[in-house]
Amino acid sequence: MNTVAGPVIARKPSQPLGLLAVAGGLAYAIAGIVMIATGDVEHPVVNVLSVAWALGALCGLVGIGMLGVAGRGIFGRIALAVSVVSYALAALDALLIAANAYAAEDSLLFAVSRLGTLVGMLLLGIATVAVHRWAGWRRFAPFALLVALPLDILLAAVLDEQSALPPVGLAWMLIGYAVWSTSDTE
Repeated sequence: MNTVAGPVIARKPSQPLGLLAVAGGLAYAIAGIVMIATGDVEHPVVNVLSVAWALGALCGLVGIGMLGVAGRGIFGRIALAVSVVSYALAALDALLIAANAYAAEDSLLFAVSRLGTLVGMLLLGIATVAVHRWAGWRRFAPFALLVALPLDILLAAVLDEQSALPPVGLAWMLIGYAVWSTSDTE
C-alpha cells in the first residue's frame, strides 16, 4: 500500500491555468520592454514572447470557462468562444510571424485577432459582472484589458514609441491572478 507522507494539498484544476495566464501576461510585458529598449517591433525575442502571451491568455480563458464565471448561458458561452477564437488567432499569428512566414506589418490575422480580443473581453466582462460568480474585484478582471489599451496608447505617446505593451501584460497578469486565486466557495 502506497501512502503519501505529509498533508495532501487539493488543487483546483483552474489554478495552473491561472498561473500560465500570469506567465503569459509577464511575457507580454517583457516583450513591450524589449520593444521599447531595442526600438524593434519584430525583434525575435518579442515574437517568441508574443506566442507565450497568447497561449497564456488561452489558458486563462479556459480557466475562466472551467470556473463558470461567465455563466453557463448562451451569452457567457458566446463571450468565451469569441475570446478563445480571437486569442487562438493571435497565437497562430504570433507563431507565423516568429517562424518568418510573413512580416508583422503584412499580417491579416493581426487586426482580426486584436479586434476579436477586444470584443470578446468586453462581452466576457459583461457576462462576468452579470453572473456574479466572482465577487469583489475579480468580477471586473476581464475589463482590465479594456482599461490597459488606453494606458498603452498613453504610455507609447509619452515614450514616443509605436507601442509600449506593458499595461496589456499587467492586465493579463491580473486576469490570471483572478483565475488562480478563486476559491471553491466563490
